[in-house]
Amino acid sequence: MSMTWLLKAFITTICFSIFTILVKFLTNKNIPSEAINLYSITICSICFAIFAFYKNSVTSLELKFLPIATLMGLILFIANYYLISAINSAPNPGYVRAILAFEMVVVSILSFFIYSSHLSGIKILGMFFSLLGVVLLAS
Repeated sequence: MSMTWLLKAFITTICFSIFTILVKFLTNKNIPSEAINLYSITICSICFAIFAFYKNSVTSLELKFLPIATLMGLILFIANYYLISAINSAPNPGYVRAILAFEMVVVSILSFFIYSSHLSGIKILGMFFSLLGVVLLAS
């Protein structure tokens, strides 16, 4: 039996919560965000390389999709740099993660237009409350 997307999302939440606390711990020790990114992403990349070889999926990316994968890598670089910088600057790292949760609204709206995903009134209301929460945390 495979894990549902919901269980995977909860596991991700726990992992990113621990990651955020560890980032704040390291930045409080005056470790530069560049060093934190370098070491954590290097270890992550090694783990993904081993996993991809294990799953025999290393060659499954067609060359025509390489520019998109490259763009994703550049976006990930920018996102990780600013994530760690924001956690370092924030009085509470939870504020940063809460604002990042607003990504859900952006992805949902983009998915509506790109993939014709369904957006009900209750989902739009939930997005409004997410935005309201971000505004309240930022004030």
